[in-house]
Amino acid sequence: MTAGPPAGAGGDASLHSERLIIRAFALIRAFTLAQAAVALVIDWRWYRWPGLIAALLAAAAVQSLLVLRLFRRRNTVVYGPALATDAAATLVLLTVGGLALTRSGNPVTDDVFYPYSVASMALVGFGSRRWLTVVLVPALTAGTYIAVAAVKFGFGFGLVENSATYWAFAVIGWALAWKLRQLSLDLDRARSDAVSRERELAQARHQRELQDVQLAAIKAELDRGTERTRIFRALHDNVLQTLEFIARHDRATYSQLRDRVAAEAAWLRSLLQGGAARAGGDAAQAGADLATALAEVAQRHLATGLHVELNTAAMAGARPVCPAVTQALAGAVNEALTNVRKHAGTAEATVRAAPAGGEVVVTVLDHGCGFDAHARVPAAATGLGLPGIRDRVREAGGTVVVSSAPGTGTHVELRVPAR
Repeated sequence: MTAGPPAGAGGDASLHSERLIIRAFALIRAFTLAQAAVALVIDWRWYRWPGLIAALLAAAAVQSLLVLRLFRRRNTVVYGPALATDAAATLVLLTVGGLALTRSGNPVTDDVFYPYSVASMALVGFGSRRWLTVVLVPALTAGTYIAVAAVKFGFGFGLVENSATYWAFAVIGWALAWKLRQLSLDLDRARSDAVSRERELAQARHQRELQDVQLAAIKAELDRGTERTRIFRALHDNVLQTLEFIARHDRATYSQLRDRVAAEAAWLRSLLQGGAARAGGDAAQAGADLATALAEVAQRHLATGLHVELNTAAMAGARPVCPAVTQALAGAVNEALTNVRKHAGTAEATVRAAPAGGEVVVTVLDHGCGFDAHARVPAAATGLGLPGIRDRVREAGGTVVVSSAPGTGTHVELRVPAR
């Protein structure tokens, strides 16, 4: 059976506990040597060879210093050869001291090496890993003490009482050292766990910082993409349509062309200054309500020759529509009317807007040539036409339903939450 956590294992706390045990051994040994020296002076007359006893005490002091130095170099008292040497020296001192007593002496009270041998058992407890050592070494020491005294003075009950203290010191020393080492080992483990957790937290913080940087870069890229998309849509909805109007209407008067180009120049200047791109163009300014924004879209297409019947009466008294939804719906309607003008083969379209619960429903209807609504849209057209309509409405959290077939006209329903 082991005596607990291995001595010297662990970190700073374990090392500190071992050094504390070494200091305890040094104090105990110094005290017992001093006690033995004082006792020798008092009991000088009870020894046959007092000079020999004094020399043995000096040798014990030197041997103790050597053992202490070895313990300090190893930073632990758990070292078998040193413990065995100290135990053997204790037995020699106990034997010679008992035999050196005169017949007039009392082995129970006059043996100066008895207290020294008892205190030495504390070192056995401090440095033993196994219970067997804690039991056998005190037993051997107690047997030597009793045997020497019994041979010279006869057996007495006082010898048995004295010998019991050998186990007491060994067991108490072992228990104190075991508890101290266990507490130190637990403290080192707690510190190691705390360091590991701090390292993990630092790594997690570093990862979060990297993720934040990456997310910020992604957001910035998305913002740039969104801004480019807005500018592209604004140019498509304004300047491009004006150029197409000029190209297609050879009968337009100079005054019409001049007014149209002047209006687009003013708008383009606003776009370059950042206002039009954020507002979404003339068709859907942030402060305009939905009815006004749709009226501006209809008026703009009227100038290109497309007659738009606008019905927004149901919006009167309805809950206000937020600017983002107004901008999305106005842009989508503008794109839908552009499709009518370019592809439907008709000069008339109908736009209606009405609230529906917490949503706004806007429809664009024409009776033109129609098309196959289920046909796949070419990738090159993404961002314009129907894909552009769907993108605008989807960004506002809404849905688009297109109903059309060749020869039956086209019905586009835009449904977006009002807020």
